[in-house]
Amino acid sequence: ITDSEITKKDVLCGRGGLTNTHPGNIRYRKVVEAQKCIYGTSPKSKKKDIVIDIVQRIRQEHGRFLKRRNSDKIWYEIGDKMAFDKTSQTLREGLAKFYRENFKKMSAFFPSSTAVPNNTETQ
Repeated sequence: ITDSEITKKDVLCGRGGLTNTHPGNIRYRKVVEAQKCIYGTSPKSKKKDIVIDIVQRIRQEHGRFLKRRNSDKIWYEIGDKMAFDKTSQTLREGLAKFYRENFKKMSAFFPSSTAVPNNTETQ
């Protein structure tokens, strides 16, 4: 796949300005962000389904997950496994902050069950 064959719906894998500013990547990040709360609060058994749904959604909307081969600068489709891995990683990014923020919110409603123990000794 050449540069001229890339569409605005494709998700470009890699690092750098092109992948950050490409319309397909911007759309992809919005789709992932909309699912991050659900992913973060779901049991492990459901997380895979969320990842699959996101990848299928991108593909159903005629988007492809593409990566550029260094040797000849040609883009190729990365396949399901790599698309799932990329999506899982994208969903996990920032989850620690999400958990901290939501723990604080939950603590306001359930102070006795979610209180963090004080590490100072009582004398």
